[in-house]
Amino acid sequence: MVREKRGLLLLVLGVFLLVTSFVAAPGLDDTGCYTFPNPNNNIYCVDDIPFIEAVEDCQDLIDCENPEDHFFEGPCEEAPERDQCSPIICPVNCEEEVPIGLCQALSDQRTQGLSVQPPIEGITDEEFPLQCVPGCCVLQEVNTCQEVGNAYQCEVLAIQLLGGTRDAFQILEEGVECVSLCDGGEVPDEGGEEPGEDVADDQTGIIRGKITNKANGENLPNMRVFYEGPSQGASAFSEADGSYEIIDLPFGDYRVTAAGRDFVRSDPKPATVSASPFTVDFQLESEVFQGIQGTAFKVENGVETPTGGVSIIINGVLRGMSSFPQDGQFKIRLDDLEPDEPHQIRATFRGGKFSTEREFTLEEGQPTDIDLHLTKTVSDCLPGGETPRKAVETFTASHIRGVEAVKLRWTEPCPEVSGYKITRIEEGGDPVSLGEISDQTISHIDNDVEWDKTYSYVIVAEYQEQEDSDPLTVVVPATGLASINPGNQICEGKYDDPEWQLFCQADDDTSLELDERKIVFSCNDFNKVFEDQDCEAIIGEGNFCSPVGRSATCKAENLCQQLGGAFGLFHSRTLCYGAEQDEEPVNL
Repeated sequence: MVREKRGLLLLVLGVFLLVTSFVAAPGLDDTGCYTFPNPNNNIYCVDDIPFIEAVEDCQDLIDCENPEDHFFEGPCEEAPERDQCSPIICPVNCEEEVPIGLCQALSDQRTQGLSVQPPIEGITDEEFPLQCVPGCCVLQEVNTCQEVGNAYQCEVLAIQLLGGTRDAFQILEEGVECVSLCDGGEVPDEGGEEPGEDVADDQTGIIRGKITNKANGENLPNMRVFYEGPSQGASAFSEADGSYEIIDLPFGDYRVTAAGRDFVRSDPKPATVSASPFTVDFQLESEVFQGIQGTAFKVENGVETPTGGVSIIINGVLRGMSSFPQDGQFKIRLDDLEPDEPHQIRATFRGGKFSTEREFTLEEGQPTDIDLHLTKTVSDCLPGGETPRKAVETFTASHIRGVEAVKLRWTEPCPEVSGYKITRIEEGGDPVSLGEISDQTISHIDNDVEWDKTYSYVIVAEYQEQEDSDPLTVVVPATGLASINPGNQICEGKYDDPEWQLFCQADDDTSLELDERKIVFSCNDFNKVFEDQDCEAIIGEGNFCSPVGRSATCKAENLCQQLGGAFGLFHSRTLCYGAEQDEEPVNL
């Protein structure tokens, strides 16, 4: 089967990075739920996120074309993707309250395309102490026994080396080294120690205590305590004052450890559960962290403001964002970068209207403190510059596959632009304004078009200038004109991502040299119909296009004339060619 090459129609000068939604964009200050799963931010499935933050995040991601497609003006519990916002314990990083969609995106990022997907329901509290502890990945087939941080890392390793295997992750018994398991050592059974003979089933007690930072004595919230003994498991997260409590533990001897994000797991401590609560306190050391940390500030009119949503790009790659709502702090691991060598950091905010760029050097094995001070981007559009009011230079119109609409894209002429005006002109008709377009977008979708008509579009850029303290709007005509025909109506609804449907058509008496009934049709990315297969030319005489569900194929006419009757068990030619009951197929 030969298909036409699919491409994007470029009618004037270039291509673009983003698209907007099919309806008017939310206001930049409007808040809602953002549902594009980017593991490098902390705004996914969070209520009351400003739309500008969604735009900032989306524009730096290759596969996020349109921020409005992932923004719901309301609470996340009412968003169309609310199921993906359901919190789970994510097996990828063993953190609680991680939205399902974000956990899956984190899995894609960590595995770089390998088929390792976390279970949709995450892991249970009972599974946590068996999967979210350091252990040994035992792959006897390749004589590999490697220490890993959790069960998920073992699953990834198994996929990489063997294409997959089950039950490779083992929690190490005390005194057993991982490497010994590949040298004839026995793999320990999963599970905790057997209860001692002195444990009574109806006797339970409590382990409690406090977790602090060893370096400064500060209380550590969101840490967990793991226990092994007559029963095994993990506590809930420690409270704001660092306290924790584990209840309903069967009497007996236990080993307990504490761990949490950015801190080294403690050495095991003994605990004896009896009628009186047993206290175990922990002092955790900070994890060795190689990367950058600091605060992003927006500088305007001499005032520095800590700012969240700043995109932080290292050596040309987006590595993170400053945190929300507005404290501006960031902490980014850069274990993959060489220390003591120069690296480039660039930070942008509000589509590049504020930015900064500098060189830095990483300190080996420890954080490097960097504060980012973003100032208004200097360009030749500033008053007194070479072109104070610059026109849009690149403007294109393109098709949307299977949809009666036109996608418009353009480049921002200057950071100082305050908005755009777009006019649509139907061939032979009068100009129609598409209204005011925000300066925060570089694309628009026009739904008010009709199939098989030709349209031209003109875009102008607007600038706000101060004159005697009153705002003055300066309109700059565009240098380009975009023209397009949305395509053929028969292509409407025929695109099933990622490919076009195949379909049949009735015979058109105006095309005397072509019998459409014998052709399998499809559409290209310009919404234009083309011949995908000529049934007689490819297979032979007597073959017709036959619908098969949401597709079509060639079918020999003699298949409809078997088993005695005129049309055999099919009863009629119409049923043979794919119609429901006695309904006439479209091509007969």
